Parts: sequence; C-alpha cells; structure tokens
Amino acid sequence: MSIKFQTKLNKQTLIKGNLISKSNIHIDGNIKGNIKTNGKIHLGENSKVKGDIQGHSLDIEGGIEGNLIAQTKISLSETAVVKGDLCYTNLSIEQGGRLKGKCNVSELVSSD
Repeated sequence: MSIKFQTKLNKQTLIKGNLISKSNIHIDGNIKGNIKTNGKIHLGENSKVKGDIQGHSLDIEGGIEGNLIAQTKISLSETAVVKGDLCYTNLSIEQGGRLKGKCNVSELVSSD
C-alpha cells in the first residue's frame, strides 16, 4: 500500500518553529521545533529533528532528539538515531537502529 504525502520537505529545508498539519508529512530536511499531525510522519535518512514528534504513525530513518508519540506504530530503520522517549501501541526497530530513551506501550494514544 502506497502512502500519499501531502506535505514534503526536502533536504535543503530548515524550519525553526513548530510544524502542525492534518495530513501525512515526509521530511528530509532539518527542523528545530515540534511536529504534530493526525497523519503519518516519515523522516528520511537525511532528516534531523530537534523537538517532539506526534502523529498517527511514525517511520524514522534519520536523526531525532526529542520524544516520539504515535497513536499506532513507530518504526525505526537501520539508519535511525533517536535520543528521546517513545510512546506507541506497536514498535519496530531494524537491526542497526539506535535508541537512547524509554519505551512506553499504550493501548490508546490520543493526538489531541
């Protein structure tokens, strides 16, 4: 199943401030601020985020320094580097993916 990303930020993008959306977001750039959406968030391999991320599901390939909250699943690829706590209903970490933080399983995580 292919996911359509309504918001795409390329690797030349730098955002200083919070990003709030209701749609799916694909990020390859740098963000210094929090990210929140009701949709899916995909952080590409070149992405760097310093802030908290909250969404329906999170696919992480890049680097993040902040907490991750997903209503459903968090997936960390082999290139992911996460420094922060995770809250999710389902977690997947590929071999090589790095996590420094606490993992909290929740039956239902609100995006409000």
